[in-house]
Amino acid sequence: MVNRKRIVAVVGPSGSGKTKMGQEILRDLLGFTQLITDTTRAMRTGEVQDVSYHFKSVEEFKASEHVEFTEYPKDSGTFYGLSKDEVVKKSETMDCYAVLDINGALALKKHFPDAKIIFIYSPIEVLEKRMRDRGDNEDSIQKRLANIEASKEFENDKYADLVIENINFDDVKNQIISYISSI
Repeated sequence: MVNRKRIVAVVGPSGSGKTKMGQEILRDLLGFTQLITDTTRAMRTGEVQDVSYHFKSVEEFKASEHVEFTEYPKDSGTFYGLSKDEVVKKSETMDCYAVLDINGALALKKHFPDAKIIFIYSPIEVLEKRMRDRGDNEDSIQKRLANIEASKEFENDKYADLVIENINFDDVKNQIISYISSI
């Protein structure tokens, strides 16, 4: 049996700060590396192919048989997925984290029961402001907000090992670092 390093999934609604938290964990906690997911969404300013995500067309994504932890489209037909092979290879030698939706996190935990789920959330008006501040277009913002409400995404905290409200970034970052250091 392989002795795996720590695996952490950071989840939360769009605009909750999960990607930023993941980046801070990667930078602030030595040894943590990002598990790179595949996505069909457009690349945002500052993102880098095969560093931020493996950006693919819908056709390329559907043809990727290696993507086992698929997160189904939830906003404007966007797919996200994580390769089991990526988790297996990286977690053998490194502590890892992934930014996922709850479906991806639960699939990850099913195959890797020791994986931890951190749920980050913010009030809906804060989520909307963050989406605007990062440059999301109005149509995308409205679809994401409607999806958050329709999917009852705030109820996903029941699956998490740690639940944090993200109002003050530094406080949240310190809570996450403290938690991860204890596991």
